[in-house]
Amino acid sequence: MSEISSEANTSSFVSSGEMKSSPFSSLITKMNGGNYEMWAMQVKRTVIAHDKEHLILEPEPVQKIGKYTTWFKDNSLVMVWIVGTLSQDIANEVLHKESAKD
Repeated sequence: MSEISSEANTSSFVSSGEMKSSPFSSLITKMNGGNYEMWAMQVKRTVIAHDKEHLILEPEPVQKIGKYTTWFKDNSLVMVWIVGTLSQDIANEVLHKESAKD
């Protein structure tokens, strides 16, 4: 297997005023449709490791106050992470989604 530099896949995001690397930067292969199971397993484990699994398991808060603010920020961050791991064709199909759960 050829080794790919993690530098080439590293993305930065602004969160709480700090630049942070995407936890998905270590994923070597972008999801292209033919590798969904491997991709989904890696994404799921990474989301859980970063305590963001509530975005996939729970519905969006109904009330747009309090807990919603945290949900909205976490959801936006995970959506960026996920879209960054998709091939261009697949990314174009999911860009309109509102939540990581979708």
